[in-house]
Amino acid sequence: MVDPGFYLRAGESGALVEGTPGNVLTFQTDGKVKGEAPSSGGSVLPLSNVFIVDKNTTSTAQDGSFANPFNTVQEALDAAALAPGDNVAVLVCPGDYLSEGALTFSAGSKLLQLSALQQTSQGFNGNSLPRIGALTCTGSFVGVSLRGVTHGSVDGGFGSVRLQDCSMLNGTVTCDGGVVSGVNCWFNTGCALAGANIRLQTCEIQSVTMTVAGTLVEVTGSMWTVGAAIEFVGNAGDVRLDSLSDFYFTAMGGAATITNGAVVQLF
Repeated sequence: MVDPGFYLRAGESGALVEGTPGNVLTFQTDGKVKGEAPSSGGSVLPLSNVFIVDKNTTSTAQDGSFANPFNTVQEALDAAALAPGDNVAVLVCPGDYLSEGALTFSAGSKLLQLSALQQTSQGFNGNSLPRIGALTCTGSFVGVSLRGVTHGSVDGGFGSVRLQDCSMLNGTVTCDGGVVSGVNCWFNTGCALAGANIRLQTCEIQSVTMTVAGTLVEVTGSMWTVGAAIEFVGNAGDVRLDSLSDFYFTAMGGAATITNGAVVQLF
């Protein structure tokens, strides 16, 4: 499933649009974007539900707006938790926010999008991405979607966790009963993924442990650079791989192991 994400309409700064992206959009300093609007519809997310973070802000009237951003991620998460509606977005300017420590988001049934506001380059090493601490979501939670950030750990609580253009460094990505999905992500050696099912696309996967409560791990267009361990803890499951992912998994993945499951090649 493609993560729809939130995008400013081209040439506008008054609303974000939720929909399938037509291409990668880059944010300008005035809050507008270069590029096309999403290729297919969606709903408009008002700026009252969007909160900006810039650790270098000099504003003394911080309210999470483009003009007066918060200087910490946690302040933005707290404000987003109180915002009306079911969808909220926190957009983080480049920088190292690890000094904040662990982050929490508790907002009932909301979908949280936590994204980089601006990426200077695309890449897996995380050098151009905002670096933030472990994120824990609590309460009756719908899900969390992260885009373009460097993370240690993410606990999605009762919702699903969706990652895109992220670097996950030696941490855990978990959700209770939801799906862990990743697109164009780097999972560093020592990462652990746990969810009902796991779906990864065009990712680089190092020595990663996957624990699956459901019956499916699906990996396509991805490279396994070091061995992995996959365990289905309930019923027996399938590890569905396309030919590229299967090649790296079996030929270059090292000591890859599957417990209570088997590989099924997709194509």
